[in-house]
Amino acid sequence: MKPVPPRIKIFFGSGFCALVYQTAWQRELRLIFGASTAASAAVLAIFMGGLGLGGDVSIPQNMVVAKEIEMRGTFRFHEEFALAVDLINQRRVDLTPLLTGVFGLDEAAHAFEVAGDRSQSMKVQLRF
Repeated sequence: MKPVPPRIKIFFGSGFCALVYQTAWQRELRLIFGASTAASAAVLAIFMGGLGLGGDVSIPQNMVVAKEIEMRGTFRFHEEFALAVDLINQRRVDLTPLLTGVFGLDEAAHAFEVAGDRSQSMKVQLRF
């Protein structure tokens, strides 16, 4: 049997690492979006955006993780994104219809039950 060239090993290793990261992010984003297509779409959008950006963006991941920095960004539609944020900040767009319910920490177990039932809930928020 002929040995596998190193570039092929690197290619498959890279794909495997990407799959591991995608799965990890998918599970992490389910905590934010719930078990929904939004979580899958976010992972796919981030992945595709990363492909589009390539290696041009350098982010110190260890600092992001250690300091628990929350990063947000957009790849396209930067003007529309700013407009949407402005409209929300000016309270010209009512986001409350998107919330199924707001629960206190003492009701967290019930909140997770409600959030788990996608036939009755869209977004559930915990109040701290």
